[in-house]
Amino acid sequence: MRKKTSYLLISCLTFIFVLLGFNYQLFSDVVGNVYLNLINIQTQPQTGSTAANKVNLKQNQIKVLLQQRYMGAVEQELTKGGNSEDLDNKAMIEEALRDLYTSQNVQDRELAVMTLGEYLTPKSKEGLLFALDDPDIMVREQAVNQISEWEDVKERQQMQLIALSNDNIDIVIQTLESITEVSDNALIERLNKLIKSKNKDISEAADLALDSVDDSD
Repeated sequence: MRKKTSYLLISCLTFIFVLLGFNYQLFSDVVGNVYLNLINIQTQPQTGSTAANKVNLKQNQIKVLLQQRYMGAVEQELTKGGNSEDLDNKAMIEEALRDLYTSQNVQDRELAVMTLGEYLTPKSKEGLLFALDDPDIMVREQAVNQISEWEDVKERQQMQLIALSNDNIDIVIQTLESITEVSDNALIERLNKLIKSKNKDISEAADLALDSVDDSD
């Protein structure tokens, strides 16, 4: 029985190998097709990847639009007679004003005042005058320093006149001590009134400031 079974098994195996030998090309084609199908399955994009690609594409489009808008704004400013340096200065002033008006940090506000003193613009002037009433003395004193260095003589004296109306005595005295030139009639009138002040420090400082009127004559 065992001999018959072995003989039958050997016969079947022999038949299979013979069949494969005659149909080698067919066998190769079948294997090749299976391999190609596996490659196609692996290389097909998945649904998640397609969605991610769409998101990235949309983000890139948004970036391009924002860049185009920025370049359009720059070009518009340039056609008005400005330049890239003017845009940078404008950005610095806006940032300094934002810190001065909103920051809770004293050093940030003081630095903002110093920054504003570097730019002779109406907004910078407005910021310095605002800083005269800052709750911190360091910021107020820095505002007086920047006002005293304002290049435009007429505007500087007008700003000093406003500073002399401050309720803080220290600010008034510091402003008087910073005056090196007097030609504005309203400022001269204010100094004459301050000479009569009951505060000795204010009176003496106002008297010294008026000396600059004689020096300029």
